[in-house]
Amino acid sequence: MIRIQIFLLILLFTNNTTGQTAFTITAKLTGFPAGTKFYLQDREPQMIIDSAVYKNDIMYFKGNLYDTPKLLSLYALINEKYYSCILFMGNENVQVSGDKADFPFYLKKTGSTSQDIYQILDDQTKWYNKRRGELVENISGLMMDSSRAARSKWDSTWNLIKPLDQATDSIRLGFIKKYYNSYAGLNELFYLKNQFKKDSVQKMYNNLKAAYKNSMYGQRIYNYLKVGNILKTGDDYADFQALDTAGNKHHLSSYNKKYILLDFTETYCGPCIYAVKELKEIDSLYKEKLHIISFYADKSKDIWLTGVKRDTPSWLTLWDGKGTAGETPMKYGVTGYPTFFLIDPQGKIVWRGSGYGEGSVKGGIEKYLR
Repeated sequence: MIRIQIFLLILLFTNNTTGQTAFTITAKLTGFPAGTKFYLQDREPQMIIDSAVYKNDIMYFKGNLYDTPKLLSLYALINEKYYSCILFMGNENVQVSGDKADFPFYLKKTGSTSQDIYQILDDQTKWYNKRRGELVENISGLMMDSSRAARSKWDSTWNLIKPLDQATDSIRLGFIKKYYNSYAGLNELFYLKNQFKKDSVQKMYNNLKAAYKNSMYGQRIYNYLKVGNILKTGDDYADFQALDTAGNKHHLSSYNKKYILLDFTETYCGPCIYAVKELKEIDSLYKEKLHIISFYADKSKDIWLTGVKRDTPSWLTLWDGKGTAGETPMKYGVTGYPTFFLIDPQGKIVWRGSGYGEGSVKGGIEKYLR
């Protein structure tokens, strides 16, 4: 999945800062071939900020970032192997050092206060993330393989990954409770917000220092609190507006004379890609009774359009440019992709499905459409 991204998008990262250099990264690394090209990527919109060539065991990045620290990836692809580390930084002077064998978990990273706090979590989850990465690597070549054997290996591997994710989430929850008054803690809170009672999130938000409350991380938590109760099965659907690929505005309420299968998806989500084949079967079987509408939570328009071009859906695809932090995914309580909602012609949510396994969507909705 990540390998696809490397070659699909290299964009200039701009903001409202002046032309002066506001951040630097000095990377002193050993073990890489001279001429290796490294990329610096903003992880959330999947944008390439800059690139640099490795020479004489050193390379430099410099430029302008937003003043608020963000999660960045520093990576290279060598002989189909991906070498990456995470940096949590803003306009700061950061030093990275280590050997090729230290990627991704054992590099030394200094110069960023946010990175120092994030490193606490990174150290606590290191073993689980390392094991998870090994398992994901074992199935990385199966993403576009629809054979039964490939699907079986995919499903069995994800059964091994789930307890690792549960253990990691437990550690992350403890980290959030201790460090929510930090950029790193707020970033984690957003992704695990639904594992806290909403009044607990409100209390944490109320206790934020002004700098954190006014940051983009505080704004995301504010938006989450603003949308009110999260929708669940049996509730009336929430209307929203988004754009199709031609730039036309659509309201969900325009399609409520039939059942609606609302598909929250992302372009580079492996299970989402697998689900497309089944969605095409569902569309063919139930076209007279059902509208499928895929809502892409990608922040980048180019990435969304890349996904549509690849998957060639025959149904409506929508995008609002707000990413996973937008009001629509939040209102529907989407915490992972794909997530599906079946809405009946009376506007009730009658079924919800999270994740994807072969036959899971068809099996969940077919009793309503017979």
